[in-house]
Amino acid sequence: MSPAFLSTNQTDATHVLFVVHGIGPTLGEENAFMENVTGFRKSLKKVLKHEKELQTVEAELIPIEWHNSLHKRIGSNMDNITPPYCPPNIKNFQHEYMADILYYFTQDRGQHILDTIVKSMNEEYDKYMESHPNFKGTFSLVGYSLGGICCYDILCAQEDGANLEGRAKINIKPQKLKFKPHFLFSMGSPIAAVMVMRNQTFEQYKIPDYCIHHNIYHPFDPMAYRMEPMVDPKYRELSPMTLPVFSSPRFNLNHRLGFGPFRYPRVKPHALPLPHLGFATLIASLLSKVGGQSKDFTDIPSNIDNQLVPEDRASSTDSNISVSDNEEILELPRSDSPEPLEIITDLSTSMPSNDIPEAITPEDEPLCHPPLKYRMDHALQEKLRIDNVAHRYMITLRAHFSYWEHRDVAHHILKSLHDNLDNEPFLLINV
Repeated sequence: MSPAFLSTNQTDATHVLFVVHGIGPTLGEENAFMENVTGFRKSLKKVLKHEKELQTVEAELIPIEWHNSLHKRIGSNMDNITPPYCPPNIKNFQHEYMADILYYFTQDRGQHILDTIVKSMNEEYDKYMESHPNFKGTFSLVGYSLGGICCYDILCAQEDGANLEGRAKINIKPQKLKFKPHFLFSMGSPIAAVMVMRNQTFEQYKIPDYCIHHNIYHPFDPMAYRMEPMVDPKYRELSPMTLPVFSSPRFNLNHRLGFGPFRYPRVKPHALPLPHLGFATLIASLLSKVGGQSKDFTDIPSNIDNQLVPEDRASSTDSNISVSDNEEILELPRSDSPEPLEIITDLSTSMPSNDIPEAITPEDEPLCHPPLKYRMDHALQEKLRIDNVAHRYMITLRAHFSYWEHRDVAHHILKSLHDNLDNEPFLLINV
C-alpha cells in the first residue's frame, strides 16, 4: 500500500510512522482505514501550520493494512454458513467487523494477521531506506484499537529471551522487525484489558526499553483502558496525563458537543471501583456500525444543545486553542432547563488541569514498584453533563472513532516526536 505522505520534502523527513488499523474494511466503507489516515494526515498538517515550534518535524505516514489479506484467505466461507434470512447489514457487521476480533484471538488467523503486519512493515522499511539512503530519523508505530494490540504483541516478541512467561500464554509467534521503533502510539486500544484476559502481567509482557509507549485514549471510549495500573495497581491513584487542548471549537469533540475540558478527580484507594472488563462494552462499540454511525458529529439532533451543557465555557477561548484561517468559533446555545442535569463524572474533587504534573515527582507518585520510567497514559480532555441515556451511549460509542481527526492527538504525537529529535535514532536491523 502506497504511503500517505505528510512531509512536503521527503528527503528531509525526520520521522516515519507506520499506521496499523483496527477492525473493519480499509476501503469503500464509512470510517474505512484509508479515509481515516487521510483525516489523520490533515490533522497533523493543520497542527504544523499553527505550531511553529513543531515545524522542524517532517513526518511521513505509511499505512499498514491486514484486513483485506485476511478476508481474501477466508473467502466466501462465512457467507456459505450464514442463514439466508440474516439482514444484510447485520451480516456485514458480523463478517467485516466483529469477526476480526475473533479471528485475532485464534491461533491460525491471529498468526496470519501478525505475519501480514510484520511483512508489510519490513517491506515498506526496505523501500523507504532504498529510496532515502541518507535517512537519519526514526521509525515509530501508531496502532488504533485492535491495531494497537497487534503492535504491542509484535514489540513484546522482538528481544530473544524476553517476556518468555508472557509469550507462552498466547499461541502466536510474531516475526522480527528490521528496525527498532522509537515510539508506540496506541489510540483507543484495550491492550491492558487483553493482558488481563490472557492472565499476563506487565513484568511478564512488556515492550523493549528502546521503545516508548504512549497509550492515548478518550475518557468516554468503551474500548480504551489504562496501562499504568498494570505496572502496579496503586498507579490507578495517579491521574493520567491530559493532552493540551489545541483544537479549535469548530473541530474539537468537546466544543462540538458543548463539552468543557475533562479533569480527573483525585480518588482515594478505597473509593475506587473493582476492575471491570465487561465484554458488553466492546460489543456496544461495535454496534455503532449497524446504524451507520459516523465520526462526523454534524448529524446530532438539533435539540441536543438543550441536553448537553458546557461545564467550562471559558475554556473555548483558551489561549492554547488554535483556529485556522477558514474556521469560525461556533457559539453553542445555553440550556434553559432550570433542573440540574445528571453528571457523568463526579467532579466535586477535581483538580485543575494545569495542576497535573508534567512529570512524576516523588511527592506526587504513589509508593509503587516498579517506578514508572515515563508516563504511559495520555487522556483527551472531555467532560459533559447529560440527561439522556440514548445520547450518553451515542457519545460514548462515537468517542472511539474520534482519534483520527482529533488535533489534540495530532499535536501530542508531533510534540512527542519533536521532543525526541536529538535522541539517538533506533535504526538497527535485526538479522
